[in-house]
Amino acid sequence: MSDCKTCDKWNQYEGCVMGLAAACGVRCDHYEPDERLYALRARAEKAEAELARLREGMSMNNKQEEIMEDRITVNGIDYIRADSRPTGKRAVVVVDRGWIFAGDITEENGRIRLSRAVWVYRWTGGQGFAAVIEHPELDSDIRTVADVDLPADAEIFRVPVRDDWGL
Repeated sequence: MSDCKTCDKWNQYEGCVMGLAAACGVRCDHYEPDERLYALRARAEKAEAELARLREGMSMNNKQEEIMEDRITVNGIDYIRADSRPTGKRAVVVVDRGWIFAGDITEENGRIRLSRAVWVYRWTGGQGFAAVIEHPELDSDIRTVADVDLPADAEIFRVPVRDDWGL
């Protein structure tokens, strides 16, 4: 038999002399369990919360992997598949006055001609320009237009994209 945690006295027949703890381990309102038990419970709750966070993160990562199947991140650096890199002449072209077009580019006589052209009318959902380039099908309003002919000086920059981008 051991002493009561509260009164340090133990009656072998009745348990705690003050009636605070029964011999079977049932606690009354005044019984205070060992501090180690509180520490263990706190660690267990913290571990459960971390496990739930990790599970949620894994499901988020799985969703991102489904969308970004041609890309892998190693040590914080993104790598793309060699065969998923743009190889043709299709590009997204940002021109002055805020216009954004995409098409198969040919350049001659100081002009840029876009065939199979599309116009990036707008995008929503809080995504930035880079996200539109990666996933034009998500929250983007891309409209097919006739071939576009631009002066070369109107181009601000271009981003090479895959051959079916925006179509």
